[in-house]
Amino acid sequence: MIILKLPDLNALLLKIHPKEDKGNFNDLVVDKNIRFYEFREEPPSFIVGLSDIIVGMGSMLLIETSLCSKKVISHQPDWAESDTFIGNKLVLSRSLLSALKYFDSIVTK
Repeated sequence: MIILKLPDLNALLLKIHPKEDKGNFNDLVVDKNIRFYEFREEPPSFIVGLSDIIVGMGSMLLIETSLCSKKVISHQPDWAESDTFIGNKLVLSRSLLSALKYFDSIVTK
């Protein structure tokens, strides 16, 4: 998972979809040195403010996040070869595939 490849990762914040059950992602982090927090009710701006890198699924929030000078990765699980998210076309975000290929440039941007 790309998140676990981040250098100096000490916390993972997850904004879960309202239809998801809290606790479904507890086994997401296998490294016990990484603190894991799930959010449901908090506004996205709260989580964006706490975060250094945002990974999301092609939403306007990703574009808004990039305008806050945050590093943004767009991931569309069903799009095997390309992510046609407009934020990627405008170079406001990177697709997950691109991020995996050029991860160092995203982390050090």
